[in-house]
Amino acid sequence: MNSILYGCLAKEKDTAFIEFWAFWANEVYILLYMKEITKQTRGIFGEDKVKKVLDAMIKDGEEQYYFENIVLPIGIERTTQIDFVLLRPNGLFCIECKNYSGFLFGRAAGDEWTLCNNAMRQKVPNALKQNNLHIYGLGRLLKERTYINSLVVMVQNNSKRVEAHNVIDLNNLRDYLVNFDNDCAIPKETMEQLLKELGACPKGSIEEKQHAQKVKTRRELIARKICPVCGGRLIERKGKGYLFYGCRNFPMCTFISRIRPLTEEENKEYLMHYGRKKSR
Repeated sequence: MNSILYGCLAKEKDTAFIEFWAFWANEVYILLYMKEITKQTRGIFGEDKVKKVLDAMIKDGEEQYYFENIVLPIGIERTTQIDFVLLRPNGLFCIECKNYSGFLFGRAAGDEWTLCNNAMRQKVPNALKQNNLHIYGLGRLLKERTYINSLVVMVQNNSKRVEAHNVIDLNNLRDYLVNFDNDCAIPKETMEQLLKELGACPKGSIEEKQHAQKVKTRRELIARKICPVCGGRLIERKGKGYLFYGCRNFPMCTFISRIRPLTEEENKEYLMHYGRKKSR
């Protein structure tokens, strides 16, 4: 009788234990899912605000045309999605929208920027470097590449502490576009040609899994000295402490793959050469 009672109690205890962990696993899943949904919603909301500014400019008589969510190939196994491509007589703008909350610190050349929000710090990707890939894809598509300009718009107007002339607040978007002048006006015939080429591009929101259409694995491509990001040739280079493959299309493509650590002699030789080069 006692053994049956103990068995029932043990069974109830195991069931309660399983239910407890199942409950918390479900809560964690919901939190992660909601975080991803919030991130996507914030991005859509930011793009919508930029769209309203562009629409208002067209309504006011500005000669400009824009395309949303253009999907372009940037290599053998990847595609990229551009928030806005804006065509105006004074330039073609590849626009990346960012809807970050908080104070943003960064430089044009940095790999990452720092976002401070509610006493918390986190690293976020350099949006200009993200946009470089978009420009690379756009440049491969268009015959007239000289007119392309990179532009990052901070929807929450927090670009003040980012050291880059082409990272601007949403409030300044209209003035920036109207007053932009790089001595490279687009002729009317070229405008018409660009409109046709951009109009033929596929558009629409795509998921990350659909972003990369893998033809070959990354390792196979690297072994053949082909960049898995842009399809360019990989060149063997030396860095501080490592021998690595770098893409020939640098700085437009920043892909690297470490091969092996440098030997002590190789590292000394590299440091001596780098020191002489820097002192010139």
